[in-house]
Order: sequence, then C-alpha cells, then structure tokens
Amino acid sequence: LPQESVLFTETVRENIRFGRRDATPAEIEEAARRAGAHDFIMGLPDGYDTVLGNRGDTLSGGQRQRIAIARAMIRRAPVVVLDEQVEIADPVRPVPMRQVRGTVDFSGITSPDGHGRPLFEGLSLRIPAGQHLGILGPSGGGKSTLVSYLLRLNEPRAGRIRVGGYDTRSVSLADLRRHVAILPQESVLFTESVRENIRFGRRDATAAEIEEAARRAGAHDFIMGLPEGYDTVLGNRGDTLSGGQRQRIAIARAMIRRAPVVVLDEATTGLDPAAKAQVNESLRELARSRTTISITHDATTVAGLDRVLWLEDGRILEDGTPAELAADPDSRYSRWIVEQRSAEASPSTQRGTAPEQPAATSAQSAAPSEPSPQEVLR
Repeated sequence: LPQESVLFTETVRENIRFGRRDATPAEIEEAARRAGAHDFIMGLPDGYDTVLGNRGDTLSGGQRQRIAIARAMIRRAPVVVLDEQVEIADPVRPVPMRQVRGTVDFSGITSPDGHGRPLFEGLSLRIPAGQHLGILGPSGGGKSTLVSYLLRLNEPRAGRIRVGGYDTRSVSLADLRRHVAILPQESVLFTESVRENIRFGRRDATAAEIEEAARRAGAHDFIMGLPEGYDTVLGNRGDTLSGGQRQRIAIARAMIRRAPVVVLDEATTGLDPAAKAQVNESLRELARSRTTISITHDATTVAGLDRVLWLEDGRILEDGTPAELAADPDSRYSRWIVEQRSAEASPSTQRGTAPEQPAATSAQSAAPSEPSPQEVLR
C-alpha cells in the first residue's frame, strides 16, 4: 500500500475488485466496510457504480487510500507492505491528559466532502459528560467523519475538538485513544486467548479485573463453556464464536479500558434478535457513567438515549430528546421511527440499512395501521 495509491478511471466497485478479479459484490462491500469506505462511497452520485476521475482525483486523499485498503483486503494476501508517510503525528510536546471528564466539544468544524464541496461549515456540538447521544441521518451525512475527527484518524480543515477540555491536537494519539473507546460493527479479535483479547483494552489489567469485565459484559458464562475457558485461543478474527459472543468480548475489552467516552458504531447491526438483545444489555452496562455516542439504526436503542441528532449534508437539522422529536409528526426522526417499525414488521425488508430520506407525511397518513412514534417509544 504506497503513499499514493493508483486508482483507475473505472467504477469504485471495479477499483476494489482489481485486488481479486473473482470477488463478489458482497465481498467488495464487506471489504469497503472494514476499510471505513462504505459510508462515503454510498454518498457518491452512483454509490459503488460511480466512475472515478483520473487517478481518483474527485476524492480526497484519505478516501482514495481507503478504497486502496479495501482492494488490499479483498486480495487476502498473507503479507502487506505499507509505504506511506504519517499524516497525523503527535505534537512535539504533548500535554498529558489527567482526570479527564467525558465532555466532548466540536467547535467550528469545517471540511470538504469527497468532491471538494463543503461538508461541514462551522459545525459546533457540545456533549456533556455522561450524556448518551445518538446520531442519525442518511449515508454520507458526516456521522462517521465526525467520529474519525474525534479519534484523530482524520482532521478537519478548520475547527477544534476537545475531550474533557483537552484540545485533541495538543495531546498524544495514544493518550487520546486511551480516553475514547470505540466499538464498531465488526470488532477485531486476535488469534490469542480470550483473556489476552480482553486485556488488549488495558495491558496492566489483572486476571480478576478481566473476569469482572467479562461478567459485566455478559460474556463470562459462555467463556467458561469454551474448551479452555479464558485460556481458549480464538481462531482467525474470532470466527469460532457467534457475532454476539464476539461483540460481548469486545465490550469487556472496552469496559476494562475505563475510557470516559465510548463510541458505538452500529454495534448491533447484523445480529439476530436474541443476540442483539443480549448485546444491548451489555452495552447498557458499558454506557453506565460514561459519555456515549451511538451511530445506530436500531429504533429500540435510540429510544433509550438522552438525546438524538439528525445529521444530514454536514448539518445538524434536528436536536432533542427522543420523546421531543417523536412528538413532532413532521420531524425527520418521527418519520424515520415509523419507517423502522414498518421495516421490522415486514419479513422481506432487509434490516440494518442506513436511514434514507424520510417519506412524505401524506404517505404516512395513508397507512393508519402503522404505530405512531410515541407508541414506539412507549
């Protein structure tokens, strides 16, 4: 993976498929999701069928690299060589983060989208310590981009992000990421014992602390049912476990980290209803006394949050409690709630998809059998 990856004047799909010509569309999309490229790809005019310009010059440098990473993932090569400069580095004299509370502040965030057009223009957002916040909105609206700024995986063109009052550019990357735990849809597990996978959250954790975190995450019982308990070595990416079991081990890892801020990025997407219920219970334990930022399309999860934002085209269009937004039948959130409940009731509807532009109110009034948002929340 060189510093300047080569993209071709082909569709995004074909650029990724160049890594392995027999890759299926499902494999291409999975590689893009793992590379953090799916959301911005879906925001392009024709999604995966968008034809890129010369060397991908219509995309930002970060977006080009993520497509190249997806291409490398789909190749399944046992060895990967990375030849690139570090774009985001520690400050010369980093400020140590001490006694950090969970406040998060985005101030005056300005940055372009993948086409050079403005995405965020002076966006500001304050999240008080301990608040449970949900961010909703259509794909390409900026949800994942905000999270990447919080962790300094990318940086905005202008503006500041503060965690516990500390400017994220004034502290070391390691220190910042010790204070922000992230639980993605596909958590990474290693070919190590269960114990070491949990300890990865904090290397000095004791055996007793690891077991306590596993109990709180609802993972202890199934771990004890494994051949060697906590000493069981997991297969590649934990593929010997179910999706719900992998997520609960990842939640235990996040708990042991003791980070005051937790980001949940589609943490229950793709799980069956029983596994989702178990993981949601573990997530509630993880979120206790922590600032939580949830990117989710699960209506039940959203209803239990303190605050919900609707983010679209880089702008916060709605901001309030779930009950307040649901009480307004014309709000995007209210219409989305009705759509989600209708999708859950329809066995032919694929779940876990991104919220699209809400349907017109008149279309809803023609379907009196649908529950109101207030009924969903109750």
